[in-house]
Parts: sequence; structure tokens; C-alpha cells
Amino acid sequence: MITDPVVGALVLAFGLALGWFIITTLWYGSRKFRKGTRWIACKCGFHKPSGTFVPAIGGRDVDRCLYCDHVVFEIQRTKGSLRRSK
Repeated sequence: MITDPVVGALVLAFGLALGWFIITTLWYGSRKFRKGTRWIACKCGFHKPSGTFVPAIGGRDVDRCLYCDHVVFEIQRTKGSLRRSK
């Protein structure tokens, strides 16, 4: 058995690089893989905001997640800060 720390570090680095290559290839090549990782991220609380605030019930504007429709940000509307809708 090889116990040289340099060889062990090289094997570890090669394994990490190979894993990174496989995940990157799956990410850009498989829509199902991307949807699965986004679903897992949303379940863990890492939501992707859409960037647009839309009017919602209760006098507030909300920014929702792009993938699961969860409210990420919320702005309460008052008389002094009314937003005009088109």
C-alpha cells in the first residue's frame, strides 16, 4: 500500500476534479438534473428571487422564487409609498 502523502494528495485532487467535471457535464447536459438540483436547493431554503415585485393580497408587493413560487421578499404598501401599476 502506498503511504506517501504527496500521492494521497494527488489522488484526492484528481478525484475532486473528476467529480467536478461529472457534475458540470450533467448540469449543462441534462435538464432533469438541473431541475432536481434546483428542487433540492428550494427545499433547503436557498431560493432564487425573480427580481420583480408584483402586487399581492393585503397591501403588499412580493418577490417570488423563480422555481417554487415561494415569497422571498415582501414590501408593505402604505399611503406614503404607493406603487403605480401599469
